[in-house]
Amino acid sequence: RRRVAALAVVVLVVTVFFVCVAQAGGSMALFADQQTDRRVAGHDFPATWFQVINPVLVLLLAPLFALLWTRINRSRSTLPDTAKIGLGMIVMGLGFVVMTMAQRRADALGIVGPEWLIGAYTLQTIGEVMLTPIALALLSRVAPERIMGLVMGLFLMTVGFANKVAGSLEAMLAGSGIQPHAVLMAVSIMLGLALLALAPRLTRIFDRT
Repeated sequence: RRRVAALAVVVLVVTVFFVCVAQAGGSMALFADQQTDRRVAGHDFPATWFQVINPVLVLLLAPLFALLWTRINRSRSTLPDTAKIGLGMIVMGLGFVVMTMAQRRADALGIVGPEWLIGAYTLQTIGEVMLTPIALALLSRVAPERIMGLVMGLFLMTVGFANKVAGSLEAMLAGSGIQPHAVLMAVSIMLGLALLALAPRLTRIFDRT
C-alpha cells in the first residue's frame, strides 16, 4: 500500500508534466502564430516550424542524457529516479518562466522575437528528456506485479487526461487575469522541489522488497 501511494505521487507529478507538454501544440502554438515575429529575410515562415524544435532536440539530447545518467549512477553522487523526475519538472518550469516573460513583453509590444519560443521549447524538451524515460522505467520497475498492467495503463491515461486539462486551462482561468503560463511555471517548479524533498523517502519505499 505504501508503494502504491508513492507511485500515486509520481503519477500526479507526471500528469502535471504532460499538461505542460501539451502547451507546445496549444497555447504556445497560438503564441507563435499571433504574437511572434516570424519574418526572416523578408519572408514569414509558418508558425508550425517551431514544432520541429522538440523532436530534433529529443534525438540529439536523448543519447547525451543516457550517458549522463549512467555516469552519475556509477559515481558517488548518484541521484534517485524520483530526484531526476523532480529536476525535470523544475527545468520544465523554467521553460514557462521564459514564456511568462515573453507573454508580458508581447502584451506591451505586440510581438516578440522567435528567440523566446526557441528558448522555451529548448528548456521544455530538456525537461522532457530528463523526466519521461525515467518515470516510465521507474513505474515499470517498482509497480507491484499484481497491478503492473493497471499502473502502466494509468500512466498512459495521464496523457489523455493531461491533454483535456491543457485544452481547458485557458478557459478555466478566463477573467481571472492570471496567465496560464504563469500557473504552469509555479506548479511545475513547486512540484519539482517537493519531489526533490520527498526523493529519499520515496526511494526507501520503492527499494523495499
